[in-house]
Amino acid sequence: MALESLNIPDWLLGASDDHTVAATMVATLLAVMETAGNDSATLLKKAGIDASELQNADNRISYRAYLRLCCAAIDHHPVAEVCLPLGEQLNISALGTLGLGLLSCKTCREAFQLALKYRSTLGVPTTISLETESDRELLVVDEPFKPLLSAKHIRALFYSVISCVFHNGRYLVGGAFRFEKICLNLETAEDNKVLADYFGCEVISNAGRNCVAFNKALMNAPIQYASPSAKKITDPLCQELSSRLHRQSSIAQQVAKLLLKRLHNPPNLSEVAGKLDISSRSLSRQLLNEGLSFQLLLDELRKTNAKLLLREHRLTMEAVAHAVGFSDVANFRRAFKKWTNITPAYYRNHCHPHERQIPHCATKGRARP
Repeated sequence: MALESLNIPDWLLGASDDHTVAATMVATLLAVMETAGNDSATLLKKAGIDASELQNADNRISYRAYLRLCCAAIDHHPVAEVCLPLGEQLNISALGTLGLGLLSCKTCREAFQLALKYRSTLGVPTTISLETESDRELLVVDEPFKPLLSAKHIRALFYSVISCVFHNGRYLVGGAFRFEKICLNLETAEDNKVLADYFGCEVISNAGRNCVAFNKALMNAPIQYASPSAKKITDPLCQELSSRLHRQSSIAQQVAKLLLKRLHNPPNLSEVAGKLDISSRSLSRQLLNEGLSFQLLLDELRKTNAKLLLREHRLTMEAVAHAVGFSDVANFRRAFKKWTNITPAYYRNHCHPHERQIPHCATKGRARP
C-alpha cells in the first residue's frame, strides 16, 4: 500500500533505509489489527514488512513501513477502534528498554520525565510535553508538521499516546491514576462519547491543543515496582539506544518547521537562514543537495496545506488562500492550478478524499470550473 492517504511530501518521511521504529510497536499494531479481523500476512505484505523482522524484539523497522501499516489500519477501521486498543497493548514489555526504565523509577513524575526524554527509543516521532496549570498537570501532544496532516491521522496519534499513558500509568501507580479532562484541538466531536466512556472523564472539542489533564498530586505517587538499583542499569541503556537511533533532521525538515509556523506570511530565504545560523547561500546549497529549492519547498507546503484545508474545513476560498500566503483568490487559483493542473474548486468538489485521484482528474483535458 502506498501512503496516498497521508498526502504529505516524500522528504518528510525521512530516508527509506532509516530503521528506527521498534519491532514491538509493529507487532503490537499487527496484533490489534488481527483482533479486528484482519489477516496479518496481507497487512505485512501491504506494509512491505517481512514477518521474520518481527521475531526479534530488538529489531527495528523503517518509519515508512510502519506508516504504511498505520494507514492500512485507520483507512479501513474507525480510529478509536484501532488506536485505543493499540495504546492499551503498548504495555511495559512492549516498550522494551524504555519500559524497563519506567519500572526503575521512584515516582510518577520521574517516570514521566524518563518517558519524555527517551520517547525516541520507540522510533515514532512526535512532540510531547508536560505543563503545570494550577492544580493540574497537562500532557500536551503536538505534531510540528500538523498543517500537513489530516484530522484522522492527528486523532490516531493522539489516541494512541493517551491510551498508552493511561494504561501504563495505572499499571505503575495503581487505579488512582486517571484523567480529569481530555482536550481536542479538532472541529469534530465524533469520538467524544467513545473517549468519555473509555477514559471516564470529560472530553472537550475545539480546544486550543490536544492534551489530557490529571491531578498534579499524582506526579508524586510512588511507582509500585520501583527498583533504584535497576535504574543504574536502565538509564545508560536508554541513553545508548537513544543516541544510536538519533537522526539529525534534514535541512528540508528544519526549514519546513519554520515556514509552517507562519505559512500565511512566510519568512524569506534570508530570514530562515538567519534562524538556522547559516548563510543564505549555504542554505540554498544544502536544500539543493536534497533535491529541493527554497521556493519549491514553500510551494510544496502551501500545496499540501491547501489540499488539506479544501478537503477537511468549511473555509471560504478567500480564507484558504490567505491561510497559505496569498493575498487574493485569483493568485491562489493560478498557483494551485500550476501545482496540480486543476483548480482548487475542482479539487474540493471532485478529488476528495484521496490524493491518488488527482492524476486521473487532471489528465482528462476537460475545462475546469
